[in-house]
Amino acid sequence: MKLFSVNTAIYSCRCLEELASEFAVGSGDVILTSRHTLSGTALDAMNGAWVIWREDYGKGEPTDTMVDAIRAACPRDAKRIIAIGGGSIMDMAKLLVLPPDKPLESFLAPDAEFTRERKLILVPTTCGTGSEMTNISIITFTGIHFKGGIVSDALYADAAVLIPSLLEALPFKAFAASLIDALIHSVESYISPRATALSRMFSTRAAELIIGGLRTLAERGNDRRMELAENFLLASTLAGIAFGNAGCGAVHAMSYPFGEKYHVPHGLSNYCLFLPVLRAYKHAGGGEVLSSLEKMLGAAMECAPEKVYDDLEALLEGFYPRCGMGALGAYKEDIPAFVSDVQAKQGRLIANACVPLNAEQLTEIYKKSM
Repeated sequence: MKLFSVNTAIYSCRCLEELASEFAVGSGDVILTSRHTLSGTALDAMNGAWVIWREDYGKGEPTDTMVDAIRAACPRDAKRIIAIGGGSIMDMAKLLVLPPDKPLESFLAPDAEFTRERKLILVPTTCGTGSEMTNISIITFTGIHFKGGIVSDALYADAAVLIPSLLEALPFKAFAASLIDALIHSVESYISPRATALSRMFSTRAAELIIGGLRTLAERGNDRRMELAENFLLASTLAGIAFGNAGCGAVHAMSYPFGEKYHVPHGLSNYCLFLPVLRAYKHAGGGEVLSSLEKMLGAAMECAPEKVYDDLEALLEGFYPRCGMGALGAYKEDIPAFVSDVQAKQGRLIANACVPLNAEQLTEIYKKSM
């Protein structure tokens, strides 16, 4: 029985220029990034590497149409893919290591064959996705109206490079939503049925760093967040290692149909559902693993386990007030379709729920998230 693995080497650099030197970036490399991320001396330091600008292929979270266009633009003789960006850019870059002549939808098949053609370096510019450490690429397939993951060990990066200074360019809302997403990764991986003592070490440390940082910001003010950027970026990576091994659960499963229909950023759609899902687990008798989670979070927040959800909600609301799904476009009339989508298409994730959730329970969670 496989207990745990880390398949990606982790590096730290002060800046993009140092990354270019450390990895000898140049001819044969393809960089997928955004113009606001790579410019000036940092762009010059890439030594003539081929650059694909993400914004030339559409906005928002990735779709199969975007990825297909980027695959077509990627030089066939590229030896290495370097992604510098948030989760969307990293998820798209992972698919550039696969043969370009195979349709993306074919990789959804249970018996799909994956052949790795290029090396992959991932450089996160947010403190939430954890994608630099996982073997999953999340995209929306427009033809079949499905948002979900292509999963294969072929998608693991050879290297993840952490550069805390890159977080400085993030607008506060994006910073906040990504950080809360990392916390959700740590929590969902902790209570997943696939979790092990090893994966929970990473879940726990990620949650401790994030909660400790949020408590510090509650005292000092959110404008001091860059003082904690290194810890927050590390926490995101630790949470990525945790959920890369143990998986995420009902929060992610339920957020996908909502986010796909209303084009809501991933971290924000997860935030809408996070606490309602945890409270539903509690109401359903979440058992020993949920009690363990409550003790862990309570220790991090210095509160009694029975107060953990209320105190966590107050901490998150003080950092970044949550709006409901209704404020982001959803209607109560959407709920039956969302529930059907979760049950029909999100089996990989809903299987990691802390306790099984039936259609009635899913419906109640959506209602309370509105």
